[in-house]
Amino acid sequence: LIAKCSILSSSSMILFLIATSLAASGAPVSAFATAAPSSSSSRLSPIKAAYSADWIDLQSLDSSSPPGLIQPPRSGANTISCGGKILTFAGYAEEVIDATVERYVVDDLWEFVPYQEDNSEWGWKQRIAAGQDDASPGPRLAFVMAGLPSSSNACVLGGWDPQVPGTGGVILDDVAMLNSDSLKWSKPADADGKLSSIPEGPTSRHVAVALSDDTICLHTHRCVDHVLLMQTLDKEQNKVQWVRQETS
Repeated sequence: LIAKCSILSSSSMILFLIATSLAASGAPVSAFATAAPSSSSSRLSPIKAAYSADWIDLQSLDSSSPPGLIQPPRSGANTISCGGKILTFAGYAEEVIDATVERYVVDDLWEFVPYQEDNSEWGWKQRIAAGQDDASPGPRLAFVMAGLPSSSNACVLGGWDPQVPGTGGVILDDVAMLNSDSLKWSKPADADGKLSSIPEGPTSRHVAVALSDDTICLHTHRCVDHVLLMQTLDKEQNKVQWVRQETS
């Protein structure tokens, strides 16, 4: 299995990590596999695997043109794979203006176009400019973004908008959905038709992962049992519900 993930760096370098995973037994590679039930209980047992990784500088490829870069450079953005696309949203942008370093938070959306020998237009391409889409969830960093596996939808949850420097900004609790095909934003509602928000309130520096085509698991880090499941309720994934996940 060869997996590729995009990496952004402040030195205008785009790198791809090629991670090769070799299962010792030849079985499909997975973090865990379900073991056969025993007389006492059914448990999860790890698959023994060997991993290797190599860094490749994409700018060193034999191309007629260098890859497009995200401009200005940024930190605190979120990069995901969704609907067959690699997308990066929001974060802190940093640029030098009149010898002064300016930092500001943005809400633009970028797509990475893979390298192909017959394609001179490759690298990062801006799909939605900052402030262009009124339906955008807005500027932020320290947020989470998760793509639903067999869907073209990705969800943005919470985060931090620094706003005016020195004010502390605002911690967010909103929920937004991006369709990676149409590149349109929407705001899911709950079963009663009200705009959905994170039940535990505003949160940042949290983590989220898609567990299935209709469920995203969110850990707010407030304590060990603050684990929530966001489940989509309709085919279009415009309605969602939140469930507290029991932990042990």
